[in-house]
Amino acid sequence: MNRFITIENKYLKVIISTLGAGIYQIYLKSDEEIPVLVTTSNPEDYLTSSNYYGKSIGRTSGRLFGPTYTLNQQSYPVECNPNQSFMLHGGKQGIFAQTFEITTQKKNEVILSYLDPASLTFPGDLFVHVLYRVMDKTLHIEYRANAVEDTLCNLTNHTYFNLNIEGGTILDHELMLNADTYNVLDDHYRLIKQADVNDTPFDFKQLKRLRNGVLSLINTTQKGLDHCFILNSNPLVGRLYDPKSKRGLNVYSDYPSVVIYTHNFSSKKALNSSVPHGIHSSITFECQYEPDGIHHPELHSAILKKDEPYQHFIDFEFEF
Repeated sequence: MNRFITIENKYLKVIISTLGAGIYQIYLKSDEEIPVLVTTSNPEDYLTSSNYYGKSIGRTSGRLFGPTYTLNQQSYPVECNPNQSFMLHGGKQGIFAQTFEITTQKKNEVILSYLDPASLTFPGDLFVHVLYRVMDKTLHIEYRANAVEDTLCNLTNHTYFNLNIEGGTILDHELMLNADTYNVLDDHYRLIKQADVNDTPFDFKQLKRLRNGVLSLINTTQKGLDHCFILNSNPLVGRLYDPKSKRGLNVYSDYPSVVIYTHNFSSKKALNSSVPHGIHSSITFECQYEPDGIHHPELHSAILKKDEPYQHFIDFEFEF
């Protein structure tokens, strides 16, 4: 039976789900508790449905293209999503759809664990641990894993942020990304090349409104931002700011890239957003290895060696 757990301090209250080791909601504590995540309005939908809102994603994040990939001179079939040429976010049995056990719980911290069994696509069992901790105005996430065989491992969080949920879309939020290059995609989301962000809708090296960049992509397959940005060495991934509420979010990570997605398609479930269909209601910071890297030698392969520890962090630091 899946359930929610609350961790909190004097600044933040975070509702965690055992399903998918997910974040159901983050509240900023001021005169009132202010939610900043777009998520399912019915908590039962969150605990029972295989949506990505706030869930942990893996074994691989993003799109892993088929029909196969090669690891240690052995070919593995990719169980693609229905009518697609890729597996998305670890496939229908990805960790977002699995019940985690609570192994540690404190007022300000929880650790959830899951044993992901070997499959046709992914060799070897994978032990996954997700730590959430609130520290002042920061939610700290750690992903830890160990594999019994060489395998693919690329874990992230799929939380949708809107710093002013009652204010509509995030198009008037301002975004800065610490990235000079991004992955150019074709109409099937396959990597074409890496390119400089200068003079493109993907240039967020300085804080600027999302509106022009997102709407200039509205007639593409992606219908907005759904792209991987290659991060510079600074651990600051980027910054989100809402001029209306004057709330900010700084994102930090030791991952080499981040996928920015601006909720470009309608939700199948009712959301807590003031945008009923959910389109452009929110934005994700999916810090990770570059998707589909196993097929591209210029990218990180996301291969986790047998008995080699996997550990990465993502920090969401709020300003309010």
